[in-house]
Amino acid sequence: MDVLLKSIGIACVLVLFSGSRLHAQEINKSSESEVLEFAEQMPRFPGCETKFSDEEKEACSERKMLMYVYSNVKYPPEAREEGISGTVQVEFVIGKEGRMKDVKLLEGVGGGCSEEVLRVFNQMSEEIVWIPAKDKGKTVNLKYTLPVKFSL
Repeated sequence: MDVLLKSIGIACVLVLFSGSRLHAQEINKSSESEVLEFAEQMPRFPGCETKFSDEEKEACSERKMLMYVYSNVKYPPEAREEGISGTVQVEFVIGKEGRMKDVKLLEGVGGGCSEEVLRVFNQMSEEIVWIPAKDKGKTVNLKYTLPVKFSL
């Protein structure tokens, strides 16, 4: 009888232990895929790591990202001919590994402007590896929203 109770007790402990390990794995998976909207250190476009302060790095990074976008976006001929202007809002995630992913259009304008912005951001996701965001000392996934203005 004692042997039976001990083996039942051991089985219960094993079930409880494996259940808690499974729960810990689920928590780790959710933190892996969690996407923040703000972090202590925001993601940075590469090429500014030699700047001295975090503020200088951020300002440089923003300038370089905007230079990339505006040097690659071409005003669509259809939009130009029809006098279409406006702002395209694009959203994307900079992953823990510094890769851009989940590029999507939040707000668009006609004449091919929205498609042009998506083309450039998809191109950027293939070409550029960002410095990922950090929060509480760990790299994190971070959602980024950017307006791209088309003006004649």
